[in-house]
Amino acid sequence: MSSSGKFGASASDTPKFVARYIEDFIDLVENVPNDLSRKITRVHELQVDYESLLSRLESNLTRFSRKATASSDNQQINDLKLLLAIQNNLAKMQEISDNKLAMVQEALDQLDRKSHELDLDFRLITAATSDSTSKETTKNTSSTKDKKQSPEPTYCICNQVSFGDMICCDNDACEIEWFHFQCVSLASKPKGKWYCPNCRGDRSNQPKK
Repeated sequence: MSSSGKFGASASDTPKFVARYIEDFIDLVENVPNDLSRKITRVHELQVDYESLLSRLESNLTRFSRKATASSDNQQINDLKLLLAIQNNLAKMQEISDNKLAMVQEALDQLDRKSHELDLDFRLITAATSDSTSKETTKNTSSTKDKKQSPEPTYCICNQVSFGDMICCDNDACEIEWFHFQCVSLASKPKGKWYCPNCRGDRSNQPKK
């Protein structure tokens, strides 16, 4: 999710951050449950197919074990057909299991993405509504107590000090420059150029026009 607002902006930025938060929340409430319901229904259908294949597999195994002692040519052909049917059942059951796991993982990833989007929106709202005067007073008070100690610089849309993995915006004119991975929904450093939510265009690897 891209974010066009600047952390620490004036209170006039608050409405657009709130509007985006509400939009993402409505999408979470209205659309995500329907998507999850469809996935759950499909998983149930796959489970029915799996149980049907399992029943056929058990039947073929029983037939094969009863006829394994026979040695006629026809019986050997029938046994070979049963083995092929058993192999086919096992392959289809494995495919169904993989599909179920993929759908469950997809549902979890969808919920995780929505959680990150809402968390980022909330951070932006908090930043836009923070009292800049109070921050300046706190900074001045700290400076008076220890004039020799310079305050540690802050970065990112969260306006916090450097910690953990961070990434630099490829826009030379970016006002913030460095960002924490978790604040911009990154798990690892992307390939190629990367632009922060304030400087990007339609995608994170394109600058704002």
